[in-house]
Amino acid sequence: MTIQQAEIGKNIEEIQTNAVELNKRFLIFIDKFNSIGANLSRLNKSFNEAVGSAQRRLLPQGRRFAEIAGQNGEANLSDAIDEEVREIQVGEG
Repeated sequence: MTIQQAEIGKNIEEIQTNAVELNKRFLIFIDKFNSIGANLSRLNKSFNEAVGSAQRRLLPQGRRFAEIAGQNGEANLSDAIDEEVREIQVGEG
């Protein structure tokens, strides 16, 4: 084997080692990224539940008190968030 061939072989091994390490790091990143997405989904669900509760229970009661007091009982409330959080899919494709 010539010196040049030995260096090429060494470079191939180094590239392979680095590729394996990069793949491991990428998979760890995807797990963390998808965990963030799951937390955002839970937060979105909680937010939407709070909006629904306010619209169904809290605001109607507040309007009744406002009417009794002769005041305007309208309040501005954020809309529910309908967007879904996407997940990175790892696999063939």
